[in-house]
Amino acid sequence: MAQQGISIAICSNAMGKSRAGHSIAMKLEAAKRHGFDGIELVIECLESHSESEKFASHKSRADRLRAAALDIRKSASALSLDIVTLNPFGAFDGLAKEEDIEVRLQEAELWLQIYQVLQAPILQQQVRDILGHIDLPNVRHYIDTFHIAAKEAGDPFNLSSPVKADSIARLRNSMAEFSRTVKVSNIRYFQLSDATAADKEQRGYPIRDLKQPPFITQSRNCRIFPCEHRVLPVLEVAKTVFEMGYRG
Repeated sequence: MAQQGISIAICSNAMGKSRAGHSIAMKLEAAKRHGFDGIELVIECLESHSESEKFASHKSRADRLRAAALDIRKSASALSLDIVTLNPFGAFDGLAKEEDIEVRLQEAELWLQIYQVLQAPILQQQVRDILGHIDLPNVRHYIDTFHIAAKEAGDPFNLSSPVKADSIARLRNSMAEFSRTVKVSNIRYFQLSDATAADKEQRGYPIRDLKQPPFITQSRNCRIFPCEHRVLPVLEVAKTVFEMGYRG
């Protein structure tokens, strides 16, 4: 399936939610069967796996997560699948209370331990500003077509017109600037994703917090595969990245 040296991975929760009964073992088998080279492991899939009877002897949550991570890594390795990364660490920006910051820092330390267990090569981080100040081989850009297209052109709660009027020109200008200012060698990971409009009247959202930024509601509940419905101009983003010479 992979061409021109590009390794193709799929996000684990794109193959079904754990709470709906889709185990990580089923997802790994599906990824292998459909020709993917690896997966991005989402924390909810790891959490769900750690709650199985297999890890009941481990008393603490941290021990269960580490044991579950090792089990997933072994299962993936047996299928010749790579675990390319764990999904981004969140719920940290904007914290003001010291006790809240300390709790998240402890969780971040656990995530780093899980990365080591998974032997995942990519640690996701907001690096655009950082890359302007440092030059380290293991700090690179993570590009997501959804986030770029949604922020530049999307109207997340507009069911009839989910792309803002006259936004394509703005998106193209943004991508032109991106191609001028970013070295293609600094793009380490490229995620292809689209999303439908978020219907704020729908009652079935598992995460329905309309106080959060609209595009986050869209991101967490409405993601689809690229070209599945062609809602957002994600192909504009992809075209720019590949024309820059990105080959994985």
